[in-house]
Amino acid sequence: MSASGAAATDANGADANGADAVRRSEERLRLVLEATGAGIWDTHLGTGETYISERLEEILGYPPGGCPRTLATFVRHVTPGDRPRVIGMLRESIRTGEPFIIDCAIRDVRGGIRALHVRGDVLAGAQGRAMRSFGTVVDVTAEVAAQQQRLAQERELARAQRIARLGSWTWDFHGQRLSWSTELYHLLGLDPERVQPSEAAIHELIPAEDQRRLREAHARCVEHDVPVDLRFTLRRPDGTTCIMHALAEVLRAADGAPVALVGTMQDITDDVREAEERARLEAQVHQAQKLESLGLLAGGIAHDFNNLLVGVLSNASLALLDIAEGSLARPVVLEIERTAQRAADLTRQLLAYSGKGRFVVEPLDLSALALEMSQLLRTVVSKSATLQLELDESLPMMQGDATQLRQVIMNLITNASDALQGRSGVIRVRTMRAPEPPLAATALRFGEPAEIRDHVCLEVNDTGEGMTRETAERIFDPFFSTKFTGRGLGLAATLGIVRGHHGAIMVDSAPQRGSRFVLCFPATNARATTPDAPMPREAPPQRGLALVVDDDGVVRSVTAALLARQGFEVESVSCGQAALDRLARPEPPVRFVLLDLTMPGLTGIEVLEQLRARERAAGQEPITVFLMSGYSELDVTGGLGQLPISGFLQKPFTIADLVALLADLPES
Repeated sequence: MSASGAAATDANGADANGADAVRRSEERLRLVLEATGAGIWDTHLGTGETYISERLEEILGYPPGGCPRTLATFVRHVTPGDRPRVIGMLRESIRTGEPFIIDCAIRDVRGGIRALHVRGDVLAGAQGRAMRSFGTVVDVTAEVAAQQQRLAQERELARAQRIARLGSWTWDFHGQRLSWSTELYHLLGLDPERVQPSEAAIHELIPAEDQRRLREAHARCVEHDVPVDLRFTLRRPDGTTCIMHALAEVLRAADGAPVALVGTMQDITDDVREAEERARLEAQVHQAQKLESLGLLAGGIAHDFNNLLVGVLSNASLALLDIAEGSLARPVVLEIERTAQRAADLTRQLLAYSGKGRFVVEPLDLSALALEMSQLLRTVVSKSATLQLELDESLPMMQGDATQLRQVIMNLITNASDALQGRSGVIRVRTMRAPEPPLAATALRFGEPAEIRDHVCLEVNDTGEGMTRETAERIFDPFFSTKFTGRGLGLAATLGIVRGHHGAIMVDSAPQRGSRFVLCFPATNARATTPDAPMPREAPPQRGLALVVDDDGVVRSVTAALLARQGFEVESVSCGQAALDRLARPEPPVRFVLLDLTMPGLTGIEVLEQLRARERAAGQEPITVFLMSGYSELDVTGGLGQLPISGFLQKPFTIADLVALLADLPES
């Protein structure tokens, strides 16, 4: 072979080898690109010949070999909204020779929408003119959908945090960096444009004590995996204060090393205030239930006990009519009468506690009452106690019942004396317009007024043992007592009397610090009046038939005896129906009825309703009816409505009370 032939052979072989190398390189590039899931196009700009890979055909929805081999085919599949951008980007790349990157959407052969990420470039010839346009197309539909879902979830999370007033935060241990959510910026009252997340930014808003508690809680969480769960106070830059609830836990790597501390902060100010208000209302309901329970008990006692006292007092009155002034028995019977009256006072205390007792209200000088009772009680208080009086002589008047308020003052002073437990100490009784010094914010309040500036106040302060808060909260409960021999009714009745006067009691006490009771009552501009002495009245000669209606036999018998002493004939029945049956008989005529209010079966009011209805139907004049009850007259007559009665007799009663009632009896 000639040298020239050999050289040609070598040259041809070299060309063949080079072409093979290029093909192998291109094949490797194609395989690599298709392994990444990318489709490929390569268009000769002079001839329009286009190579489209199988993957790009698949992306466009064509079967292998089924896609027209033109660049325009790809462009036609681009959605109308993105098509102008894609065409403009291709033209600009061909004109300038610069590569391009674009995201767009296409509609495949089956009508489905796909999101694509397109990278393109051009290859220029020797004169710098673009000869080929080629590039890759990656189907990112799943990634875009996942990103949209993630963004939607982030929006939902942000919305949920905003609704719940809850912000989240993360402390990255590796990067030593704190990050937090947008809502936490709002909760903290910080501007995202001016403040970067940092511990210092938060600590500026939190009191020092709460900062310490948070640091200790976070340390326990990291060191011992104890989740953070605590409340703290936050003061925002605008001055508003809120209560935050912090939760946090630590995330750890496989080897146990802490990776991040993640947590939340939630504004629970409204929840806390609602809980406090709910607790206050529940306490009011609980107190009202206790009042109602004792009110029922007081009603039973007022009925049954007063019926017994009617027998004692009335029989004592009858006995006194027959006992001469100089008889040795007379003082004994008088003492029986006084003792029965004191027993009647006990039932009135129970009624006062229930808040249903009614008072003889008049303008009163609280200082004068305190002075009167303090002087009377000097011999009753502990011998080791010093009773100090600080009474404001210029104190405004208040509207009240003197007898009931004397009972209140007596209960408070004797309670203070008992608190000294026989040891030396001081009991201070003061009157004033407002407590001085002001009571602590932790003082307990029982009763009505929320403010005290228009009130007159009575304070009883002792240097005794004092009370825990738990004890102080119960001292006004019925039958609660810390004394071995106590009955638990004194302070309970005191609260009822104060409530009945639209007042409040405030208690400030602590163990080994004594107790301070402050009573506040509405002031009045009225002046005290001196009542005229009642003119003595003589009972006129009596005659006629009286009907006594009461379920208690003692009351019936003793009342009949009292009426007989006044010259009446008496019939008695034990129930309301029997009374109606007797009154239905015209002979002998009944001049008046003495009717008990509380009876089994028909009550006194029900008897009166039926009697008046019967009289109206028959066109008869109403018969004289006197009601009697252990309740006060105002309590009873307030429930009568339009039912007329001729008078009221409160149990227990004496013969003098009965004579006074009968003085108004119409002539027969």
